[in-house]
Amino acid sequence: MKKKLISLLFALTILCTGILLTGCNSENTSEEIKEKTTFEIINEALEKTENLESMSAEMKMEMNMGGDGITMSVPMTVKLKAKNMKGSNPIISMVVSMTVFGESIDIELYQEDQWAYMVMEDMKYKANAKDMESEYDYAECASDMLQKIPEELLKDAKLVKEEDGSQSVTIVFSEEKFTEIYDDFIESVSSDAEADIGEMKISDAVAKITIANGYVTGYNLAFTMEMTVDDTSSTTEIKATLTYENPGQDVTITPPEGYREFEEMNEDIF
Repeated sequence: MKKKLISLLFALTILCTGILLTGCNSENTSEEIKEKTTFEIINEALEKTENLESMSAEMKMEMNMGGDGITMSVPMTVKLKAKNMKGSNPIISMVVSMTVFGESIDIELYQEDQWAYMVMEDMKYKANAKDMESEYDYAECASDMLQKIPEELLKDAKLVKEEDGSQSVTIVFSEEKFTEIYDDFIESVSSDAEADIGEMKISDAVAKITIANGYVTGYNLAFTMEMTVDDTSSTTEIKATLTYENPGQDVTITPPEGYREFEEMNEDIF
């Protein structure tokens, strides 16, 4: 009896395996399995990553600016963690580190229960999250960077297998197409959103997207932005990298110590 049961289970296993491997039944055995295009693979991964409920990511950006005889490099790192992103009460943690004119600035931002908390050196404040200005919304900046790519730009692109088993694709953009896709991101990295930018030109625009396990694990952007502000011309080389850590896994977020007791400030502090 035991041998018959084992034989039956073995036969069922072979049958199920055959069905799974062929992906069809007896009525469509002649139908071929369609291989996904690079466009479908990349944009499905982008959509899947965009719909994450929780995430842990790091965004690195370096801006090398020059104009009117002045050069300046502004490196910045933003470590992002978020939970319940699709719910009514997301929990977001951001640690921002940047260097401006040789001075290092570190800011810790935390959002929970519609309140935003900020730690910068010895200063600790809290304010209603809706009063935060966009210049502190680095999570939105990362979202602006993570844009889907039109099929026309990926029709001839090939996925390359990396040493760690992931796959990547590199896309070169024209000025018009890059500006069309990344308009919000370009605006978010401009030095002064309120400045009168008379002319702006984008060149050398390249993106590299890396995927693994159906998710985007890396999204790199590099471009040069030439613009005129108040009759002064400047050139800024921008390199940005967005890296996801174990997408699809739960995230642990630790709030700042004693954050509920922070001094409440008005919207001017943000």
